[in-house]
Amino acid sequence: MQDRPAAPKQGDSIDLIIDKLPRHRLVKPVPVSISPLGDRVFVASAPDLDITVTGNSLSDALLLLKQHLETSYDGLRKAGPDNNKEQEKQLQRLRAYIQDG
Repeated sequence: MQDRPAAPKQGDSIDLIIDKLPRHRLVKPVPVSISPLGDRVFVASAPDLDITVTGNSLSDALLLLKQHLETSYDGLRKAGPDNNKEQEKQLQRLRAYIQDG
């Protein structure tokens, strides 16, 4: 008997949602796809936000994605008028999911 689900095989992906972040409130859940690249590398992506990270396990990849969402949001928000057009578009995409304050 297994205590945890088997990791997906290469080529398979798992679709999840992020419904909360450690330091921010979400306006709506963030759709996420996690795919293995071999046995020890997992790619987590939030396609709606055009953000992708890699981790050493499924849970590591998901945690790193959450951290990246918060770090990106905070950095872009603090830069404010110094953002270029692409950074401003990314901030608007993030604001569709992450609440200020």
